[in-house]
Amino acid sequence: MKKIMMMLAAAVSVTAVAADQYYKLPKVKLIHDGWGFQWQGRAPGAKPDRKLYMTTKYIKDNIEMMERSIPGSGIIIRFTTDAAKSGGQPVNINAIFGGRPIKYEYFKDDIANLKSTKFKKFTDNFIGLTVSPGNVDWFDDKGWEVVCNNHKVVAKVAKETGMVGMKFDIEEYSKNTMWQFKPEKGKTLAETHAKIRQRGQEFGKALFSEFPDMHMLCYWWFSLCRHKNDPARPEEAEYMVAPFVNGIYDVLPPTVKIHDGDESCGYRANDEVEFYHLGIDVKKQFLRFLDPKHLAKYRAQTFIAPGLYVDPHFAEKFGFWNNQLLPELETLGGAKLLKRNLINAMEVADEYVWMWHERFVWFPSHHPARPVEIAEKAPGLTAELDLIASPNQLSDVKEFISMKKPANIVYNTTFDKLPEKGQKIPGFGEWHGAKNQGNFVRKTVNGNNVVAAVDVINGCIYQSRPVKPGQMYLARCTAWNIAPDSKAKVLFNVKWKRNFIRQGKPFNDRFADYLNKQHIFQRLGNKPVTVEFVVTVPENAEALELMLSVGAGQGQTIYFDNVELYKVMD
Repeated sequence: MKKIMMMLAAAVSVTAVAADQYYKLPKVKLIHDGWGFQWQGRAPGAKPDRKLYMTTKYIKDNIEMMERSIPGSGIIIRFTTDAAKSGGQPVNINAIFGGRPIKYEYFKDDIANLKSTKFKKFTDNFIGLTVSPGNVDWFDDKGWEVVCNNHKVVAKVAKETGMVGMKFDIEEYSKNTMWQFKPEKGKTLAETHAKIRQRGQEFGKALFSEFPDMHMLCYWWFSLCRHKNDPARPEEAEYMVAPFVNGIYDVLPPTVKIHDGDESCGYRANDEVEFYHLGIDVKKQFLRFLDPKHLAKYRAQTFIAPGLYVDPHFAEKFGFWNNQLLPELETLGGAKLLKRNLINAMEVADEYVWMWHERFVWFPSHHPARPVEIAEKAPGLTAELDLIASPNQLSDVKEFISMKKPANIVYNTTFDKLPEKGQKIPGFGEWHGAKNQGNFVRKTVNGNNVVAAVDVINGCIYQSRPVKPGQMYLARCTAWNIAPDSKAKVLFNVKWKRNFIRQGKPFNDRFADYLNKQHIFQRLGNKPVTVEFVVTVPENAEALELMLSVGAGQGQTIYFDNVELYKVMD
């Protein structure tokens, strides 16, 4: 028995050590793509020149401007090579899914340019790929050797130049009809599906042989099979994608991550619930198209990466895409709605959110469509999106506050107000779980006015401030005198409230507990501990409630001071 008890104790000890190594959620990052990355930037006053395609040299020479203009943590890098150095004909990196073979040597200058580009803000960049021109028949062995060779070359370039992975867009454009079943070719549907799956395997092997730990950011994946409420119709173009994707899973190494952009649904999503359904699609609905043997692999390596379409937020003429954003587009305006949609997208995303732009660009472009600068429509939007999507949000918000010095909107923040008749702590309400569970009192300690939680078993003081959805705040509070060996639990909470009329009377209600923020103070005795965090006001919230809470504090006096709340963004 003694030996068994010793073994159990050892197991508990191992478990206790391992418990400190919990999974840490990756920080969600914002990635940008669009027309502005197809042509070079344009100087003020210059006329667009359709010959000036984006090059790696332009990126290298203008990266400081690009990082200043574009919000987020990365871009989709699209470029065109120098014709003289790529067999006499330029290579558009965005259109190598065809019959023209490319060579690694074509990209020597581009590799050098990307390696010497001084990326700072853009830590997560992708090489951009599509299935254009998509003119290789599934049964053309030589043609598919070229396609696979091309992608093997570009995967090597991406790995060598420090990209985190490849952007892969499987949507057909223009005359590209590769996903359509063509019975006139003389092959059955079953034969075509089998060949497509084989090509998916070959394609995956080509990519992963050179870049075995890549992120694949896929604007469409199983999401292209988007009729989620219908039975699969395997002869239709969208469903022809499924065998190709399953072929990639056949050869997918465990080090690759696939991010499904669910493009169409992401572009349409317009509130919290609609964005959460993107996660349901990827984790559940799209399983209808997966070979069951890949279920574990799919669940472990496939992630949701919602896409947002910038243009509908700012286009003056209404059409299909901005109609999808009604009525919020008219009630909030484009800039506020884009910020709110980014907040919701980041809430559901696993590691990436991406934005696509066309006729509205982040810096002047030589694109022949003469797109409009977003800064003209929404000055300051880049900085605000950067705050929302920052991987270092707390430090960035603190820097903003130190520079802009917004007012602290907490009433009686340092507890200097003297109580009037019937008050205990001016500006704060008080709650206890039961009678005789201690009190919160105003005290002066070493000449400083504080709140003392005396013998509090289960209680809090609280203050509400009016807020609007989408606003961003920094909340901060200091506490001390929490004995290291005590059982006291001391909390600083932010909770959300909204107003109702209930039984004909106003009713103030806390809601959406999963959106609340709760932070626990460390037990460091007399050493003051400051808790601070960033919150963004969720949809439907009308008030932010700050709560200073104590549990199991009997026999103790715990001090609070300097309750702060700063508005960072409207």
